[in-house]
Amino acid sequence: MEIGSLIRRAAVHHGDAPCLIEGARTVSFRAFDRLTDRVGNALLASGLAEGDRVGVLLPNGIDCLVAYYALAKAGLVRVTLNGRETADDHAYKLADSGARGLIHAAALIDADAVDVPVRIDDERLAAWMADGDDRPCQRQRALDAPYRLGYTGGTTGRPKGVTLTTRGELAELSAFLTDLVPDLRAGDRFLHAAPIAHASGAFFLPAVARGATSVVMPRFDAAEFLTLAESSGATMTFLVPTMLAMILEAPGIDDADGRFRRICYGASPIAPSLLERAEARFGRVFAQVYGQAESPMVITCLQPEDHDRAGACGR
Repeated sequence: MEIGSLIRRAAVHHGDAPCLIEGARTVSFRAFDRLTDRVGNALLASGLAEGDRVGVLLPNGIDCLVAYYALAKAGLVRVTLNGRETADDHAYKLADSGARGLIHAAALIDADAVDVPVRIDDERLAAWMADGDDRPCQRQRALDAPYRLGYTGGTTGRPKGVTLTTRGELAELSAFLTDLVPDLRAGDRFLHAAPIAHASGAFFLPAVARGATSVVMPRFDAAEFLTLAESSGATMTFLVPTMLAMILEAPGIDDADGRFRRICYGASPIAPSLLERAEARFGRVFAQVYGQAESPMVITCLQPEDHDRAGACGR
């Protein structure tokens, strides 16, 4: 099973239903399939070859996800860069991974400062999406060939590059749909408030596979989160505990209607008092998840009904 096949399948089954929403912009499943084909074909025409590493440094938004899955279709290996990191971090990861390409927002990096042969800024990316080659971009990739590169937290020395294969990506998808968001379905709205370059982005492919809509916040703001959750009809989200604490202190929290069926959280431990306040406001809808660069989510999952087991990290 190719990742691109999942996107094409969603386009066939869900067509003009909304796949992605960012502000006033909406992209259907059919359009997302087309946009990723256009960008994938353009990347291969720009001098990149299957198996090449390509860095992606884009803000939270539709364009970032188009770039991620265009690389998947084109047989290119994504090197995920986080806009919160320093220019030195970006340069190190691009050099360490041997990246030959970089898709970036002009405001986030001085592309001339890094040694990458093929550079695609956000203006060029937009041009490709607006007018590109619509032919299906479907490069076959062996299940155990590199699919993307992630970097460890670097608790000792520099972060280490970790290869995830297509088999690993599909295993993660299976774990999400089995354990973490098993009732995710068409019509759901998943609110991406955390960085797509980090854990929140891992929820996009499960949403595509089930025909759910992803609603993307360009940047997190607690009060705006509550407003957008209400206006978009969000039913699921992922947060880190710090974000959850900010939401519980935000103006408008007293009017939050608790429409979320599941709020996943992770990346750091949660204080029992914070979880107690959160459950009092949103209900017993919280699922805790652990993962790491070497073995992405879901390593363990603590289901909502198991949250009375103090100190447990889940199954």
